[in-house]
Amino acid sequence: MRTHCLAALGDLWCFNISTSTWSNISTFAGASPSARFSHGMTSLGNKLFIFGGNDNSGSLDGLFLFDIAKGRWSQVNGGGDWPVARYSFGMSTLDAHRLILFGGTNNSGVMNDMFVFDPASLVWRELSVTGTLPAQRAGFGMAVAGQRAIVFGGTGGSISGVLSDVWVIDGPTDVAWPMDAAAGLFVGIYDWDTVLLNATAGRNRWERLRRHPIDPPSIFFFWLCIQQIIS
Repeated sequence: MRTHCLAALGDLWCFNISTSTWSNISTFAGASPSARFSHGMTSLGNKLFIFGGNDNSGSLDGLFLFDIAKGRWSQVNGGGDWPVARYSFGMSTLDAHRLILFGGTNNSGVMNDMFVFDPASLVWRELSVTGTLPAQRAGFGMAVAGQRAIVFGGTGGSISGVLSDVWVIDGPTDVAWPMDAAAGLFVGIYDWDTVLLNATAGRNRWERLRRHPIDPPSIFFFWLCIQQIIS
């Protein structure tokens, strides 16, 4: 595993879309997370959740919550199938009340496991999925749309292992998906097939999306490019 030379930061910034201005949130209560990079951050309502990352001394596995309304940091202690320390993974809001986490890497290697966190019960649960699993990867893009999580690209652990595949997984079976959810469309810039994101296929199942012969260019997380330049 390559040694990182990136400066880990611990500041918090907010971008106001209406005014197109950045502001540094420097006044807050509670103990903020330590400086880090390649962590995951997503929001649920007026709360931000941060998990994992790398602080140049190793991978991290802490979960932190920032209450935007109160301006307060707190560390979240819970149970269940707590994910091992990792960075460069995917994390997103699964529905109105849970988080989903996939893949990433640490000093032991690259991963392709998937977890769901319920803030109400403070419990992590590792998902048992069917179908052909995506290859282990880090530094990829992931988003949740409709009933599905979509993963694109990343790296399998070496500069020659850059990926350009697209995978989709249906949500966990116990998610109360609305029956009248509007269909969403995933349309690629390279004329990929259109995919209905709220299809009712079996849940917890990975599928590789069929694409036209012209693939999008392979992408890789920017920090690896920086490492190649500075190493």
